[in-house]
Amino acid sequence: MIICTNDDLDLVAKNISWNLKDDTKTIVVAQSFRIALELARKVEHLNPSLTDTKRKHVDAVTFGNKLTFLPLGFDGSKVSGLRADNLFLVNYDMMPKDKLATVVAGFMATCSNPIQAVKEAARARKQKEEANG
Repeated sequence: MIICTNDDLDLVAKNISWNLKDDTKTIVVAQSFRIALELARKVEHLNPSLTDTKRKHVDAVTFGNKLTFLPLGFDGSKVSGLRADNLFLVNYDMMPKDKLATVVAGFMATCSNPIQAVKEAARARKQKEEANG
């Protein structure tokens, strides 16, 4: 899981592009659909080979079954039930933490090493708390 609090969408798009692998599924959850759509455009620009598999839905953009961009949604239901190898949370600091905790727990449950994933999530949460003072 990669948490992005940076508003620099170009940098976030590069990070997503660097993490794309043939045998993995990546989901990018943004605070709003506008941000998800803009990121999808930027990643597509950096990876032209994705264009052939692009599908725009009412509330998501997918590139085959490899990459999905979507908003968290009002109650987290847009993401609920989805599974992926890589999860990007964009504008994490603006997302409702109670909804996010429920959604992220679902992703973490499918990790190949759930104990390590829980430890990493706790470490990230602690670092965020220390950074905020």
